[in-house]
Amino acid sequence: MQEKQSREKALSRVLFVDDSRLMRFAGQRMLRPVYDIVIAEDGREAWKALRQDHRIDLLITDLNMPKMDGVELIERVRGSRVARIRRLPILVVTGAEERNGRERARAAGADRLIAKPFAASDLIDSAAELLRRANVLGGSSVASPQAAEIMRSRDGLVERLEQTMSLYLRHAFQYSLLHVRLDNYDEVASRLGSDAAESMMRHLRRALGCELRTEDVVARSCRSMFSIILMASREAGARRVRERVRLRLADRPLELQGCSVELRASFVTQGPPLDIDSSASTVFEAGLSRFKEPPNVTRLADRFPA
Repeated sequence: MQEKQSREKALSRVLFVDDSRLMRFAGQRMLRPVYDIVIAEDGREAWKALRQDHRIDLLITDLNMPKMDGVELIERVRGSRVARIRRLPILVVTGAEERNGRERARAAGADRLIAKPFAASDLIDSAAELLRRANVLGGSSVASPQAAEIMRSRDGLVERLEQTMSLYLRHAFQYSLLHVRLDNYDEVASRLGSDAAESMMRHLRRALGCELRTEDVVARSCRSMFSIILMASREAGARRVRERVRLRLADRPLELQGCSVELRASFVTQGPPLDIDSSASTVFEAGLSRFKEPPNVTRLADRFPA
C-alpha cells in the first residue's frame, strides 16, 4: 500500500474528461501506466475536481459534453482567479466533425488539440510535452520522451545534404541516407480516415527518433515518407538503423481505438555518391526513385479487424 501511494505521488496527475464511457475507459487504459489518472464525465464534474484537487497537473478534455462543454470548461480554467488552475496545460481531444469547436477551443486557451481516433502514443507524448513545458515533470519518475531527431523541411534537408556532401568531398566526412516509406498510408487513409493515417506517420517518426542520434537530420519527404541524413555513418550503418526500426515497429504495433493497426514500411539506403558532379537534389531524388523498384518491405501480421 505504501509503495503504491509513493508511486502515485511521484506520477503527474492528469484529469481526463469525456462523457463517453468508452472514451473514458480507453483514456484511462492508455494513460494509467505512466500517469495518475482522475476521471470526470462532463465539464461540470471536471470543474469541481479542479477546484478540490490541488495535485492535478494537466487537463485532457473532450469538447461536446452535456451540462458544461469543453470550451466552457477551458474558459473557466483560463479565467480562474486561482493561479494553479489558470496555468494548467490543456489538451483537447476532438472528433473530425468538431471543426468549429476546435477553433473555439484554441481561442479559449487550449494548448494542443489531437484528433480522434488517436493512438496511446499520441496521447502520452502530447501530455508529456505539455507537462514538460509547464515544468511539472521535474520531480516525476516518468521520463519524458526525448526527440532524437532535428526536424526540418524537405528543402532544409536537401540544403543540409549539400553541406554534408561538401564535407565528404573536402574532408572524407562519412554520411549515409535512409528513406522510409509507409506503404499503406493511402490504404489506411481511405479505410480509417486521414487522422488514422497521420497517427501511423507519428508512430513511425517516433520509432525513427528512438534509433537516431541528435546529430542526425530527418524530414518528412512527402506525405507518406521520411528521409534521414545519418551523420558520420557509412551505408552499412544505415542498414543497421533500418533493421532496428524494423524490429521496433514489429515489437510496438500501433493501437487505435482498441485495435492494432498494421504498418508496412519500405526502406532505401544510400551511401556517398562517387560522381563529384552530383548535386544534393539529384542524390536525394535518386534515392526516392528506388522505391519504384521491388521494395525491401517490413510486413507485419495483418491486424485489421475483419
